[in-house]
Amino acid sequence: MAMLEGTVTIDPVTAVASGAGAAKEIFDVMDSGMSYPGTLTPVAKAAAREQLAVLARAVAKIVPHIVSHAVVTASVASGIPVSTAGTAAAQTGATTAPGAATGTVA
Repeated sequence: MAMLEGTVTIDPVTAVASGAGAAKEIFDVMDSGMSYPGTLTPVAKAAAREQLAVLARAVAKIVPHIVSHAVVTASVASGIPVSTAGTAAAQTGATTAPGAATGTVA
């Protein structure tokens, strides 16, 4: 399932981040690497976190472009156990030959 661009906002008084989608996920990753001084006031912290939020929203805007141009390559070895629907005898087996596929992300 594709992730929506979403948004992230910072409360200017409490510095609490809220939002959803790619923007919030990107913000959370960037913010987790930040170290805010303990003497920073909530309002000052909110201003700093807002700068991260601006960057996260900008990055989230290009995620659909990256996904739509991504090419994925996968390979499968032989002998991998598989199961299928049907009778008990037909439900187990293994891949019989290696395979490969290339495609785009949907």
